[in-house]
Amino acid sequence: GEELDASLVNPEGGWHPVLAIGSNAGPRQLLRKYGGEVGGWPAIDTAVVCVRVALCGFDVVYAPFTAGYGSCVATLQESPGCCVDIFVTLLSQPALQRMHLSEGGYDLVRLRAAKAVVMSDDEALESASHRAAQSEGVSVYSYVSKAGCLSLDAHSPVSLSEIPSVGRAYREMSQREVLEELRHLDSEH
Repeated sequence: GEELDASLVNPEGGWHPVLAIGSNAGPRQLLRKYGGEVGGWPAIDTAVVCVRVALCGFDVVYAPFTAGYGSCVATLQESPGCCVDIFVTLLSQPALQRMHLSEGGYDLVRLRAAKAVVMSDDEALESASHRAAQSEGVSVYSYVSKAGCLSLDAHSPVSLSEIPSVGRAYREMSQREVLEELRHLDSEH
């Protein structure tokens, strides 16, 4: 593993580094977004590079809405001391514009000094988290929910248990658990 290479992700070089904190790192989701019609725009022929990273100072939590395919969606939340195992997508300008079409409930924000390092395939998050915490930081983008975070109790965000982490401060729940909890809350009202 190594620090993200600024020349690789430099927007002047044509690549835009965007954190993929939920389904945007999944091959099926990327195929759906780029291989078919989205918002009236036809499919585009593009490469989307996904790089596994350890990101410190943030956690991946649920947003307070569901996607059309039934999943409770994710968003990024500051969380000092937490480090997550996620992906960065490197998007060309046309690919980034296409991503915007599918991210209506989100704002694209720039994290100017994200503590992130590239992880090797067999590297443990604990090891990478120490390197990330010591890194100088890089500039990356992230889609952040316009509606904030889902809070089920005590006004605290709920982390996605499916996302590996160290130093997690928030309650964590699986996709199945959070959807069941939302169904239960809906039936009470």
